[in-house]
Amino acid sequence: MARSYKKRKVKTKFKFTKPFIFLLLFFVVIIVLTGLFGIRSEKSKLYSKISKAETAASVSNGVSEDNVFREISYKGLVNKIDKSSYTYVYYGVMTSADYLNNLETVNKRAKSYDIKTVYLFDSMFSTYLDIEDEDDGEENNVILTALQKSLGEVDLKTNNQIWVFKSGELVFNSKDYTNDTYQASKFNYVLEQAFGNYNNKK
Repeated sequence: MARSYKKRKVKTKFKFTKPFIFLLLFFVVIIVLTGLFGIRSEKSKLYSKISKAETAASVSNGVSEDNVFREISYKGLVNKIDKSSYTYVYYGVMTSADYLNNLETVNKRAKSYDIKTVYLFDSMFSTYLDIEDEDDGEENNVILTALQKSLGEVDLKTNNQIWVFKSGELVFNSKDYTNDTYQASKFNYVLEQAFGNYNNKK
C-alpha cells in the first residue's frame, strides 16, 4: 500500500539582523534629510524671489531671510485649509510696493505669536480670470465667483488681505475692517486681530 506524503511548508521567521536595521535607518535618514533640504530650498527660492521683487519696486525695508512665508497655489490652499487647524494667508501680488512693504510687518507679528507659517497667495491668477473680454469675461467671472465661494466668500479682486482659516472655515478676513478708516489705516491692528485672536494658544 503506497503512502501519500504531504509536503510540509517550512515557515521561516523573519529576523531583524543588524545589517538590515542599519540599512533601514540609512533610508529613514535619507528621506528626512531630503525633506529638510527640500523645505530649505523652497524657502531660499522664495526669499530670492521676494528680494528681487523688492529691488524692482524700490522697497527698502526688506523682509528678513529668516521669515515665516511659503508660497501656495489655489489648489494647495483649498487642500491645506481642510487639513489644518489654523491656516494664515497674505493675499496680494508681489509686484505691488504696498504688498512688499507689509511683508516684514506680517513676518514680525506672526513670529510674536509663534505662528510658524504664513502662506503667500498670489492674486495674479484671479486677475487673469477677471477680464473684460466680450467672449470670455462673463464666463471667467463665473469661475472667479465659484473660486471665491470655495474659499469662504473672500474677495479675490482686492489685494493686500489677511485671511485666517480654521478647519476649512474662513474665520478672519481683513476686508471686514476696511469700512473703519481708523482701523484700516493701521495694518498692525489688523494683524493683531488676525494673529492674536486666532491661534492654537487661545
